[in-house]
Amino acid sequence: MAVSGCDEIGVAAPSPGANPELVLAYRLPRMLKIALGVAMGALARTESRGAHYREDYPARNDRDWLNRTLFHWPTGASRPSLGYEALEVRAMELPPGSRGYGNSQIVPHPETGQRQDQVDACQEQPRGERSDALMPFLHLLPPKYRNPNQRSRE
Repeated sequence: MAVSGCDEIGVAAPSPGANPELVLAYRLPRMLKIALGVAMGALARTESRGAHYREDYPARNDRDWLNRTLFHWPTGASRPSLGYEALEVRAMELPPGSRGYGNSQIVPHPETGQRQDQVDACQEQPRGERSDALMPFLHLLPPKYRNPNQRSRE
């Protein structure tokens, strides 16, 4: 595996001052681990999404894959461990939809239609009220940040 060879990376310029080679030698094993985690996450996804395209799975599959791919590398393990964090459609400002590419090949998430109806219902409201209706998270902010944005209340 490519990551195991990282232990043999050396530095040719033993400069005591600024040493970009030393910085690269320090960072390269971590970059390779991240690259391997990204590649494993992409291989596990049985769909196409954004810049991630698979000929064997050309459709975007929101029903099964509307989530974040997470990975961590346990100490001593030779490969990262993959996990997933589901995204809440009801907490999105706009529900998932076609982005203009992929010929609208989408397997919809079951909550997308309901969220789109909520978005459509508040489109006629003033901007500030619309933001409050679509993203009701003001209570999560520290009190000093809860003041309304003057521009959004126009």
